[in-house]
Formats: sequence, structure tokens, C-alpha cells
Amino acid sequence: MRTDLKTNAYSLPMPVMLAAAYSEDDTPSVMVVTWGGICTKYLDKIALNIDSFHKTARAISERMAFTVSVPDASHWKTVDYIGSVSGDDVPDKFTRSGLHAVRSRYVDAPVITDFPVSLECRVIDIAIHDMMRVTGQVINVSAEYSLLNDTDGIDALLYDNLRNSYISSGRVLGYAEKFRVR
Repeated sequence: MRTDLKTNAYSLPMPVMLAAAYSEDDTPSVMVVTWGGICTKYLDKIALNIDSFHKTARAISERMAFTVSVPDASHWKTVDYIGSVSGDDVPDKFTRSGLHAVRSRYVDAPVITDFPVSLECRVIDIAIHDMMRVTGQVINVSAEYSLLNDTDGIDALLYDNLRNSYISSGRVLGYAEKFRVR
């Protein structure tokens, strides 16, 4: 049996990403993003669909640079805290989250070191419609060295917006032949 969900667009599950930029006081600002992803076949651009009123959105606009981190499932409570608290209301939100960052060598943005993968991006376009769409040129991808030899990959955090719950990407079921690196 099926039911109508009205006009809500559900894409299940959605990858959870954290976008980070430096605020005007040079401290890391971070927000949860679930509406975004790679937007070219060359894998060199990423688009984030975010609300423009967020502190991190303003920081991205001001610095014209950001990073995108892929959190692993073990950090779901930290990610939930980041997504539930406004940096405008809690100025030390990043510190309180317990996360750590270093300055990117490639763009003017923080790389969150607690997560296994970060995309370091320069803003190439900002469009405002019903949301703010930020398109970034991926300048560098940094990853934990251990991932290069890990057959299990990342146990990535996913968000199920139908049930408002976090889930893990789980185990590898098989490899897509078309994209297999040989």
C-alpha cells in the first residue's frame, strides 16, 4: 500500500555533509548540509543548497571559500548538535561541539580534522532563489591516509528525512564495475 506525501521531495537517504568557513572573527563556523552534492561529471564542483540567513552561509559569502566534510556515523550526536544550534545564538558553537580544525593550505577555510574526508572549495557562484545555492570549485580533497588501504571505506552518516533519523551507510554490498579503479 502507498500513501501520498504531498509535494515534499524525499530523497532517501541523503548524505550528511558539514560545510565550514571562517567567520568575521576568524573562528570556524560550521553547519549541516543535506541538500547538496557533486554537480558535474568531472567531479570537480559541488553545489550546496542552504538558507542564506545562517552564520556559516554568510561566512561562505564573505570569504568566498568553504570546506565540506563527510562525517562518519560515529559522530551522529555531534552532527545533530551542530544542526540544532545556531552559531548566531551560540558564538562558540564550534568549540562546544568538540570538533577540531586546521587552516586549509589551499583555500581560506577550516578543515575539520575529526572527519575522514574534506573537500576544500573556492566559491565560483552564489545564486539566491528560494534558497542560497553555493557552487564551489573543488581545489583539493584531503583524506585520512588509512582510507587508501581500507577495504570497508567510510561508514558515512546519512539522514532519513522521512523518519527524521540518522542512519549509517553500513557495509559494502558490492562494487560497481563501471567505476571500479583497476
